[in-house]
Amino acid sequence: LAIFEGCEYGGSFLKINPDVQILLNIDLDHVDCYPTLDKLKSAFFRSVELAKRFAVVNKDDPILSEAIDKYPNKVIGFSRFSPCPYRYEIVRSDERGTEFSLTLPSGRKESFRLSVLGEFNVINAVSALVAADCLGYDISLARDALSDFCGVGRRLELLGRMHGVSV
Repeated sequence: LAIFEGCEYGGSFLKINPDVQILLNIDLDHVDCYPTLDKLKSAFFRSVELAKRFAVVNKDDPILSEAIDKYPNKVIGFSRFSPCPYRYEIVRSDERGTEFSLTLPSGRKESFRLSVLGEFNVINAVSALVAADCLGYDISLARDALSDFCGVGRRLELLGRMHGVSV
């Protein structure tokens, strides 16, 4: 099993034929390659078609939610705010991290804790959990790994405190 991030720049992510695709959000970026939002959306939807098994999609992204309707037999949605097979909820967030729950299609609810801040980190974790669940893995086994993950360098990295201010 190999997991990697593919970039849309220059259409490079369209040269990958993954078993599973995860799409988190679409922002009009790389306008030198995609001068309009429609061209960018078309490329992302093409990437869904290239996934051999399925695509996990964040339904809370207004553009990506269209992919759920367009590819109902290929896309598995997750959401914080909308009806979806996988729903997550942020339970608590403070300087020590974020706790969230994920409700599975069966109705079973699993709780997780991240040692990092930011809803974007929760969305990353949820998308990986959804993909793992759909592939038949026991997602409760990811609980310790997620709680131990301290992020990557330079992303919300605490450099120190001075005069009551965190840098």
